[in-house]
Amino acid sequence: MSSDQVGPRGELVTVGLIAKVHGIGGEVVVHPLTDDPGRFSVGETLLLEAPGVPASPRLILGSRMHQQRYLILLEGVSDRTGAEALRGGRLCVREADLPALPPGQVWLHDLPGMAVESEDGADLGTVHQVLETGEERRILEVHGPRGEFLVPFIEQFVLSVDRDARRIRIRLLEGLLP
Repeated sequence: MSSDQVGPRGELVTVGLIAKVHGIGGEVVVHPLTDDPGRFSVGETLLLEAPGVPASPRLILGSRMHQQRYLILLEGVSDRTGAEALRGGRLCVREADLPALPPGQVWLHDLPGMAVESEDGADLGTVHQVLETGEERRILEVHGPRGEFLVPFIEQFVLSVDRDARRIRIRLLEGLLP
């Protein structure tokens, strides 16, 4: 599984969320949504989408880790005022630019909309979203005919993910369904 995430299929994939400003020199605090730390390296270019700012490529001029987040200086942002305008924005890549995944791997942003079924093939619903709980822990929020339920995205529950058929087969444990 690879964790670049939360983008509509065929469009932009969010790799980082701009949480707040850091200092007066234009740095922003970015919460990473990717397991590829190289995405935030100096010299990399990401697409910036922010409130009132159309998506545009931005070169990373500075990058460092701080309390499990990145402090990033983006091209065109030189002071606190400029950085404040980016609060709530996101750093993205184009889905078409993502590398091919090896067999058995799936992008987290591909999971929403996938059908969920039990071991015996019974329809349980559709993945509504992937919830991040920290430390590489993810939970699928599934909406189905019996209501909403949560499924830990781990091998004990998820038996298979068929990217082509857009289907996830899970092991039902007592009490999992509403």
